[in-house]
Amino acid sequence: MVSLPFTDHCEPLVEGPEEGKEVLSSLQCTLGREKFKYIELRPLSANLLRETGLQQSNSFCFHALDLHAELGELFGRLQKDSIQRKIRRAEREALLLRGGRSDTLLKKFYRLFVQTRRRHRVPPQPINWFQNVVTCLATGSKFVLLRKRAVPSPA
Repeated sequence: MVSLPFTDHCEPLVEGPEEGKEVLSSLQCTLGREKFKYIELRPLSANLLRETGLQQSNSFCFHALDLHAELGELFGRLQKDSIQRKIRRAEREALLLRGGRSDTLLKKFYRLFVQTRRRHRVPPQPINWFQNVVTCLATGSKFVLLRKRAVPSPA
C-alpha cells in the first residue's frame, strides 16, 4: 500500500497529530486485514511514525532549493556539467513550458498523460480525478506542458 505512487513525499492530509494517529491506526488495521506486506509513507517528518510505533525500514532524501535568490545566482549554483548544460540546450532548442489550470490545458495534459501511462502499461486515472484535484486545490494546482517546435512532448 503506497500513499501516492511516483511521488517524492506525501504528508498525511490531516488536521493535527491526533487525526494522523487515527489514520495510521486505520492503515495498520488494513495492513493486517488485507495481508499487505507493508505500507509505504514518505512524510517529511518521521515524528508521526514514531508516535504510532511504526518501524522505519528505509529512509528517503528530500531535496529543497531556495528560490529566493536572483535567477543568475540560482543558475550558478546548479551543477555545471549536467544541469546547466541541459538548460542551455533547452534554450537552444526553443523548448516552451506552459502551465496553468484551464480546461484546454487539462485536456492537452491528460492526452499526453494517457499516452505515457499506456507506454508504461499502467492504467491512467480518469480525467475526473484531475478535475477534482483542480476543484479541491484551486490555485494550489497547475498542469504543465513542455513543447518543442509547437509539438507537445511527454516529460
